Amino acid sequence: MCRWQVPVWILLLLSGATQARSAIHVTVADDRVSAIADDYLGLSHQQTKTIGSPISTTVTISDGGVSSTATSGLTIVCSTATFVATHASQWPQSGTAKWYTDFNFTLTQTVHYSISGEYAGSLYGADDKLFSQVYLYSYGDHSYPVFERDLHTGSGSFATTFNGVGEGSGYGGGALAGTLTPGDYYFNCTQYTDLFDFSGASSATGSVNLTLVAPSAVPEPSAIAIWSILGLVGFAAYSQRGDRSRLDI
Repeated sequence: MCRWQVPVWILLLLSGATQARSAIHVTVADDRVSAIADDYLGLSHQQTKTIGSPISTTVTISDGGVSSTATSGLTIVCSTATFVATHASQWPQSGTAKWYTDFNFTLTQTVHYSISGEYAGSLYGADDKLFSQVYLYSYGDHSYPVFERDLHTGSGSFATTFNGVGEGSGYGGGALAGTLTPGDYYFNCTQYTDLFDFSGASSATGSVNLTLVAPSAVPEPSAIAIWSILGLVGFAAYSQRGDRSRLDI
């Protein structure tokens, strides 16, 4: 009886090769981040910049002490594309601070996506508002894989987190995680706070994350080669076993 074992180095190579992920292919266009500040005493101020992937871009604007700062960045590394945006605002008086970012992107492969985010701040009067919105639009079938709008009105401290259904008097639809097929898409997220009844210094902070991950790839050429080696090793062992059987007759 013939016993044989596959060399450990072959098993290690095989396990590494079959777990590889394909590189993600995503093209981004019309990417921008904008910050708006208005103290309600004159014209509002706005600044818009190109995100400039893969470098993070920050915009800061103020009007009468009301300030809005936004930082957005898109990074693509191997099988993952990650978009991260943060927003921070301050009010020494009544006013509004707004931030939004959006971009078009094209996929040439099926990918997994996930979206998360939050927005928190304090309101003082019955008409004050804390608003957050995120949506993902498909140009191919004119659908919204994700759409969520969160709106809190009235006094109090509020913290809203994307949950797929909306918070406060908001609403939502789609799924915060799923699969996107090859095609053209548009991503948009907006957050702002309006303070009409000012009773003291206030601030708000928010963040949004969009992650695209390429699925596991088919076995790489190296894996196929290793399987071939295993086949040859098995055939050789079988042949040796057959030769010994004939010698024993």
